[in-house]
Formats: sequence, structure tokens, C-alpha cells
Amino acid sequence: MAASLGPVAFRQTCYRGRGCMTCAATEFRGRRGIYEWLPLSDVLREGIGAGILALRLREEARKSGMHTLREAGLAAAFAGETTLTEALKYT
Repeated sequence: MAASLGPVAFRQTCYRGRGCMTCAATEFRGRRGIYEWLPLSDVLREGIGAGILALRLREEARKSGMHTLREAGLAAAFAGETTLTEALKYT
């Protein structure tokens, strides 16, 4: 699993919740969505219309500023909004 994250150029501390009576020992309170965001540029729009291969579209999307679901999950974990385990489990 760690290999799929790519090289890590920094150290980040992640915490694990202890659970409590309020959260019924789940370590979570409420819900927080994570989203993959794809700003649709003219290049992407034209590529989709032309039937360009998905790999090429993904490369163009990354250049246009797309953030993957995994990146959003890791950002939430590093911000203390979820656990690293949950972020990796669902992305």
C-alpha cells in the first residue's frame, strides 16, 4: 500500500482517535466527504468529445489541476479531519 503513495518528501504526524461515550467508541463524529475534483478545461472538453483514451485524459486533467480522491483523503487525514486508515481504505 505504501508504494502506491509514491515518494514522500516530508514527514507528517497522524493521530488515531481513542473513542469515547459520545462517539460510541467509533473514534468518529459526524461525516466528512472527500471528493475528486476535475476542472473541465477546453482541452479536456475537446478530448472527451474526440474520444481520447482515458490515460491521456487523466494526464491532461492533472495538468489542469485535478486532485485525486486519494489526495483529498490524505489532505483530510493530515488536517486531522479523518484517520489515515479511513483515507486509504476508501480511496
